[in-house]
Amino acid sequence: IFISNYDFDAMIERGHKLAPHLEALVSRSHYIDLSMKTRRDYLVRIRQVVAQGLLSHLDLDQQVDVLTFIEAYAESLRELSLRMALKIAAIRKTNSNWEKVAKVTCCK
Repeated sequence: IFISNYDFDAMIERGHKLAPHLEALVSRSHYIDLSMKTRRDYLVRIRQVVAQGLLSHLDLDQQVDVLTFIEAYAESLRELSLRMALKIAAIRKTNSNWEKVAKVTCCK
């Protein structure tokens, strides 16, 4: 399990009502705090992982389209994550009107 996007350690330390459950998840997971706090941090990481081959099933122009879309709509995406990049890539690959579909399905 890969968990990011929230400070679970702080919740556990504060004794949040979900703390026992979070402790269980952390103990069963390979847990890495990537210290990504800002939108820019997430965008940089998404670009790095795409460069390492995350979207290798797309041609280069399609990969650029996906990254450009993510950067343009970073403020309105439901989440800014590698999973979202994969969702948008799947839409890009299978839909001729992919940008409209991605806006409707991936943005708030």
